[in-house]
Amino acid sequence: MTPLDAILELLARMGASNGAAVLVSEEELSHWPVAAIGAMKSQKLLVKARPAASPSSSRKGLLELFSRLAGG
Repeated sequence: MTPLDAILELLARMGASNGAAVLVSEEELSHWPVAAIGAMKSQKLLVKARPAASPSSSRKGLLELFSRLAGG
């Protein structure tokens, strides 16, 4: 994969995501050119995501958010 291939892949995913975050695994990034990753990070096209939470803890976080929005 060339640096151009990497940015085109990321841009295609961003275009298809309808504004949602695009997730790229560390395993997948290991196949992308280091120079491309560095350039995308410097432009804030790639940022490190928080680790995925367990279903119960993410459900709890959503309930807390909804509670705050409802004034509770």
